[in-house]
Amino acid sequence: MNITTAVLLRVVEKYQPTVLVDEGDTFLTENEELRGVLNVGHNRLTAYVWRTVGDDLEPKRFRVHG
Repeated sequence: MNITTAVLLRVVEKYQPTVLVDEGDTFLTENEELRGVLNVGHNRLTAYVWRTVGDDLEPKRFRVHG
């Protein structure tokens, strides 16, 4: 409940869980970034997003297939 996009990226990358979303229509309309992450995660071959991390803003690829 109330997970941020940044935390979801890191959890999926580290643990590769199955992510179940209930009543997504109630919150996804206001969170384009999270909606994009969830939408791209359906295909294992293309399920990646890029974000910058750390103090030097190094680009990092996160696997988002859940």
